[in-house]
Amino acid sequence: MTDNIKSYQDIPGEVLVRGDLVIELSDEGEGLGGDFGDIEDDVAMLRFRVSRADASGDLDELEDSSYCTDMPADTDVSLRQAGLDLIAREVGDALEAGRSIKRTCAELSYLGALVTGTAPRV
Repeated sequence: MTDNIKSYQDIPGEVLVRGDLVIELSDEGEGLGGDFGDIEDDVAMLRFRVSRADASGDLDELEDSSYCTDMPADTDVSLRQAGLDLIAREVGDALEAGRSIKRTCAELSYLGALVTGTAPRV
């Protein structure tokens, strides 16, 4: 299906297309305390969202698939790419298994810690 997916250059931030899944990772003005700048010494954080492309390439955001992360907006591009890959893999596995993606995406909100290996073991 990748051949039918439209160009998503108008999406701010980074985009990973895997099959019919489109994962976005961008700075949408969020910080540690909600909106960026709401607290002293705030840090801009990245948000991800997952959509599915239909046969014509139009996107339909998956329910419960958009979360602010603990990954700062100025994170190195290699770590952001690793985060996109992790999201695609985990959400793809959940969908393939027929599970709700809500819990998977909530866990992926700790993206920064997950890709750097500093996430607590549960």
